[in-house]
Amino acid sequence: MKPTLRSFIKDFKVVAVSINTNSFGLHNVIMVARDGEAWQCGANYLNVPKDGDMLSLRFSEKAPGVMDKYPQFPFSCEIPERKPDPPKELLAKFFAEKVN
Repeated sequence: MKPTLRSFIKDFKVVAVSINTNSFGLHNVIMVARDGEAWQCGANYLNVPKDGDMLSLRFSEKAPGVMDKYPQFPFSCEIPERKPDPPKELLAKFFAEKVN
């Protein structure tokens, strides 16, 4: 019997999108989850999300108990990289509710 591989989805907020591009025409995108997990990737002008967008990333096992190195992003991107967790004060600002 083949083992069932697990996966889960985690929500991230886009907290920064670069205006300029790198030498390949990609905008830098930074995403942070409520628990502080942060990812960075490059997206072209057709796929770049907006600052403040909420995105769901899928994390999956490639073998029982072994997670894939990178999550599946909901848009086409390149050069994904796990970034250090932001300080708690900055994380609180990212997810603070705006009052009108």
